[in-house]
Amino acid sequence: MLHSAQRYLVVVASISMLLMGSMVHAAPFTNGSFETYTPSDFSEPFITLNSVNTGIAGWTVPSGNIDYIGNLWAAQEGNRSLDLNGSNALGTIEQTFDTVTGHQYEVTFYLAGNYILSPAIKTLNVGATGAAVQGYAFDSTGHSAGAMGWVQETYSFTASSSTTTLSFMSTTTNPVGQSSFGPALDNVSVKDLGVPVPEPTTLFFLALGLVGLAGKQRRFTK
Repeated sequence: MLHSAQRYLVVVASISMLLMGSMVHAAPFTNGSFETYTPSDFSEPFITLNSVNTGIAGWTVPSGNIDYIGNLWAAQEGNRSLDLNGSNALGTIEQTFDTVTGHQYEVTFYLAGNYILSPAIKTLNVGATGAAVQGYAFDSTGHSAGAMGWVQETYSFTASSSTTTLSFMSTTTNPVGQSSFGPALDNVSVKDLGVPVPEPTTLFFLALGLVGLAGKQRRFTK
């Protein structure tokens, strides 16, 4: 059996490992700016990708359709971006990647909107396996091909398994008889924030408990 001092060291080591696990490191996520596409010689203003297209490396269009943007407007990063409304509204794109169960992840992405026709307010939902869905909106009023007004947004989730599917889903509908003009998406990135760090008050009370446990063990071993 472990002596009180040994038990104390084990607990302290466990806390240290917990804190080290919270350090930020890159998640195994790929092609967040949608630059890699097959065929690689794509040079159109845009092309509509239907489900279940996998031409954008790492990504899948699981439902609806989307527009893969070439030179129609200025991307936030690189030369490519997406309109999540293709020939129809409510397109979705998703990527499945490795995660560590219990780790927190932070997703950053850039949002704009297809300014050509109404509605002015473009909306989408972001979700991850086992996590709550969050909605976002962008006002495309006054924007143009050379001035998209890209805005950085963030979304957070805690991984519930060894793989997670991250989804971006248009919620922008269009007037009857009008082509679809939806939310624009670019430059998606994912960071693994590790295990959540306990609040300072939690660490304080944990330390008090450890001190009390150590004192109790010393009394029993005298």
